[in-house]
Amino acid sequence: MASITELPVDIVLFQALPKLDKMDLIIQKAVELGAKKIYPIETRRCIVKLDEKKKAKRNERWNKISQAAAKQSGRGVIPQVEEVLSFKKALEIAKDIDIAIIPYEMFTDMKESVKNIKKTTFSFATILFLYYLCNINVRKERVIAL
Repeated sequence: MASITELPVDIVLFQALPKLDKMDLIIQKAVELGAKKIYPIETRRCIVKLDEKKKAKRNERWNKISQAAAKQSGRGVIPQVEEVLSFKKALEIAKDIDIAIIPYEMFTDMKESVKNIKKTTFSFATILFLYYLCNINVRKERVIAL
C-alpha cells in the first residue's frame, strides 16, 4: 500500500556536484519536495573532484541528510542518495526514465519542454513540484485525482 506522504510518481534527481557544501542543501530540499532517489554526478566541468575515500564519506553524509530531511518533512520513505556516478553511467541509468526535465543554464527557449509537460497527465502533487521548480502553469483539466 502506498504511503499518503509519498508522491504517486517517482522523481529521480541527477545532480552534478556543486562547489562547497551546496549539495547538502540540494539533497535536503529535493527530499522535502518528494524526490525518491538522488544521483550525484561527477561531470567534466565539475570543479569538485572527489577521490574514492571522499566519495564514500560524502555519500554517508548525504544519506544522513536525506534521512533527517525525510523525518522532518514526514516522508514515509527515506530517499536513497546513490554513489557518485560518472556522466556516462548517469546517462545509462537515465535512459529508462519516462520523462526527463533537464535544465541547462545556457538554454533560452523552454517552449518545447513546457509543451511536453503540459501534454502529460500528472497528479496534483507533481504539478506543484514542477510548478515551483519550473514556473510551469499546467492546465487543471490535466490533473488526475490521487
